[in-house]
Amino acid sequence: RALSDRLLRWGLATGVGLGVAFIAIRPWVGGWFSTDGMVVDAVDIAVPIAALMQPVAALVFVLDGVFLGVLAIRLLAGSTTVGFLAMLGGLALTLDRGWGLAGVWWSVTAMVVARGLVLGWAYRGWPTVSRA
Repeated sequence: RALSDRLLRWGLATGVGLGVAFIAIRPWVGGWFSTDGMVVDAVDIAVPIAALMQPVAALVFVLDGVFLGVLAIRLLAGSTTVGFLAMLGGLALTLDRGWGLAGVWWSVTAMVVARGLVLGWAYRGWPTVSRA
C-alpha cells in the first residue's frame, strides 16, 4: 500500500506537470500539426481541456497498474464500463447541443473522471499494510 501511495503521489505530480506544460506550449501546438487556421483553432480548443485532464488521468493510469498487478480484472472492466457510459452520455449531449470538438474532449474527460471515481472508491477500501 505504501508503494502504491507513493506512486499515486508521483503520478499526480507528473499529471500536474504535464498539464502545466500543455498550457505553456498551447500557443505553438496547433502550428505543429498544420498551418491551416481551422486546424490550429481546433487544437487550441482541445489543449486546455487535455491539460485539465492530465492530473486525473495520471492517477487513473497509476491505479490501473496497481489493480492490474493484483489481478482485479473485474474492477478494471467495471471502471471501463462506467467510463464508457460517461463518455457516451457526453457524446450524446455533444451531438444534441452541437458542442463540437470541445464536447468530444469533455466527453473523454468525463470517461477519465468516471473511471477515477470507481478506482478511487475501490482503492480507499483496499487493505493497508500494518506498520506494527
